[in-house]
Amino acid sequence: MTRTVPGLLLAAGWLLLLLFGSYLLFWAAIVLIGIIGGREYTRMVLPDSLSGFDYTVMSVIIAVPILTTALAAQPAFLLSPGVFLAFCLMAIYTMYHYRRFENPYVILMKGVLGIFFVGFLGSHLVMIRGLVDGSCWLIILTAITAGSDTGAYWTGRRFGKRKLCPAISPNKTVEGALGGSCRGGHSCTFNVFSSRCFFYRDDHPDARTFPGGSRYGRRPAGVTHQKRHRHKRFRDPAGWPPGESSTV
Repeated sequence: MTRTVPGLLLAAGWLLLLLFGSYLLFWAAIVLIGIIGGREYTRMVLPDSLSGFDYTVMSVIIAVPILTTALAAQPAFLLSPGVFLAFCLMAIYTMYHYRRFENPYVILMKGVLGIFFVGFLGSHLVMIRGLVDGSCWLIILTAITAGSDTGAYWTGRRFGKRKLCPAISPNKTVEGALGGSCRGGHSCTFNVFSSRCFFYRDDHPDARTFPGGSRYGRRPAGVTHQKRHRHKRFRDPAGWPPGESSTV
């Protein structure tokens, strides 16, 4: 119960942020989540001999790719500069303190992995939010994640016997991981079909390639008619509407 109530409150806040929050507010929330995630990552994989200041600095460096997505409207600042800047900062900080670190090269490599795992992947949430139907995509992603976590928890509690990785999470089991994977696949399939019912328009020329719904439901007929000609004129080689293929 101590974890259920905060979880429900966080889920409600997340949905409100997706539905009614602005792009910059969502960006700020993901930056904060990225820094917290970077802090947890550094605590798990880096040596205990590091100071609290080291953990804090490396957490901020790991979140740099998310920070730079505030400039994603400019093609030159879309993603690569943030990853490159984070890598340079991590290398400079590690090499500057190499005498103090027991194994600076291992710390550097684990830091780079954190930049990719937390910063690079997390930055895509902000870029997806910037799409025309980004909120719909993120709601679907949230439903899939919630279904996977619920399936893993229920299966692990009921059938879990073999530990998955006791050094990182003692309560996780192999059976729970398999149950979460199966439930996540089921949630993905269900949400694909449900999104087609609620977000797609059959008369839209791109109804098979991206959610065609407006922010709160179906696309008005007038908008559909206006965008039909624009999407026919401007399409990239992958067949997506302009600006959407590279991000997704």
